[in-house]
Amino acid sequence: WWLIKKAWEQKRLYKGKKIMPWCVNCETALAKHELEYENIKENSIFLKFQLKDEKNKFLIIWTTTPWTIPFNLAVMVNPKIEYAKVKAGKEVWIVAKDLIEKVAKATGGKLSIIETVNGKSLEGLKYIHPLYDGLRKQFEKISSKNMHSVILSEQYVTTEDGSGLVHSAPGCGPEDFEACQQYGIPPFNNLNEKGIFDDMGEFSGLQAKKDDYKFVRKLEEKGALIAEQKIEHEYATCWRCHNPIVFRATEQWFMKIEDLLKEMLKANNKVNWVPKWGKEAFDAWVNVLKDNSITRQRYWGTPVPVWECQSCKKIEVIGSVEELKKKELIELVKKLFI
Repeated sequence: WWLIKKAWEQKRLYKGKKIMPWCVNCETALAKHELEYENIKENSIFLKFQLKDEKNKFLIIWTTTPWTIPFNLAVMVNPKIEYAKVKAGKEVWIVAKDLIEKVAKATGGKLSIIETVNGKSLEGLKYIHPLYDGLRKQFEKISSKNMHSVILSEQYVTTEDGSGLVHSAPGCGPEDFEACQQYGIPPFNNLNEKGIFDDMGEFSGLQAKKDDYKFVRKLEEKGALIAEQKIEHEYATCWRCHNPIVFRATEQWFMKIEDLLKEMLKANNKVNWVPKWGKEAFDAWVNVLKDNSITRQRYWGTPVPVWECQSCKKIEVIGSVEELKKKELIELVKKLFI
């Protein structure tokens, strides 16, 4: 309580909405250190997104999370990667040049290069979301001129796997959120605490991850599915129930620390580490630190000593049991005599 009160006094405690790992079984947000990673086998899918006003031209994306496609708001490409427009039957597909063979093998077709372009030149291309008709009401509520367009990300797009074009749902992943934020694309995620789709048209009532195959079948029905591929990969699970987690936008209390990272690294230069590699490990840890969520839902952990008035929204943070007792006494006196 003392620490939280001090953070509040120093303006380091704030309530914010961010994309957090979420356990639908425990119905609570999770911190990074509460995640356990397991190798799981599941289907990945290759999809084609039609370019707006260009009937036979498509962006090819790959994902291991079909449930996030209804929340898709952008496609990321790397400005420094070479992309190719390839002939696929009567269609033209856009994929990373280095991944043409992998995409051809996955889709079972022959792909021949028409021309190559750099990733930067693809920025701003508009596409038609394959599920747009069924989600028109939800998409029309989102105010962003860059929604459903190609955006650039050097950090989050590679040619290690997939197609070199990354489906981006800013309400379903911190990396997607970060990349889309630079283009004014807001997070969109209608999952409730149980991971159920709320107010999502024909998808209402479905559960994230558990009902992946239903999303895949709908995408196939819409003609967007071009391949399914079984893969084994590492996936985050909840440390309590060991079920796979999802990501969702959720409001939590955070401790602000990101503005202190340079100071922490500078201070670490004065530390005599034994063994020497300890310093490198600590620096690497500090470099990726984010403002830390200190709250959980349900009955986990300790109640946070933050009181917020439901009507006027005034916030009070209590730093000790003694302070709470004193506050309680003052409020009692007010009720009796004021």
